[in-house]
Amino acid sequence: MARRGLYAVIVDREMDYVVRRITEAISSGSPRERVERASLAFLSYVRDHPDGFAVLSQDSPLSSSRGTISSLLNDMAERVGDVFVSALKEAGYDPKAAPIYANTLKAPEISTTMGTSETVEFLAVSNRAEPDTAYVPPAEFLLVPASLVHDNFVATARSLDLRTYVFTVNDPVEMASFIEEGVDGILTDDPKLMTDVIQELEGGAP
Repeated sequence: MARRGLYAVIVDREMDYVVRRITEAISSGSPRERVERASLAFLSYVRDHPDGFAVLSQDSPLSSSRGTISSLLNDMAERVGDVFVSALKEAGYDPKAAPIYANTLKAPEISTTMGTSETVEFLAVSNRAEPDTAYVPPAEFLLVPASLVHDNFVATARSLDLRTYVFTVNDPVEMASFIEEGVDGILTDDPKLMTDVIQELEGGAP
């Protein structure tokens, strides 16, 4: 098999793996919950499989239409749209909205925060052993699920003057850990618990 043909096979297999992860993530829940899980499944893939993501996001050979983050998200939205149709039908929801849900994976940034594609790019940068001096953040802050924040995430953000906000954190140990790591904000369903954690970290000050 020629080199280009082999590369295309590798890209297709990696994409199939990502789609399987998303399919598993949206197997239950309301339409909104399925959308959130789909985005989290993809972003978790970027965090956990940087080598595979590099294969998908780098410039591809002429025999493949994929290669950039933008084309990757477009391709994924198209393939996941069919998955959403099946999942919503089985759950008794109107499948006509499936393309809209699938396209949230490639939604652009809102004002000064990062959208999906920008967050994906930042995750790739934060996973690198050496700083990427050519990277310029396209926004002023990150709003990400708490599960995506790895050891180097906040440090990389701070080095780039990016503020970091995480959601949704309801465990006091996780709250304390994120505060100590230096995140700029934590979204929680239990504000009183958050207040108690902050006071404990400050030595019990009221």
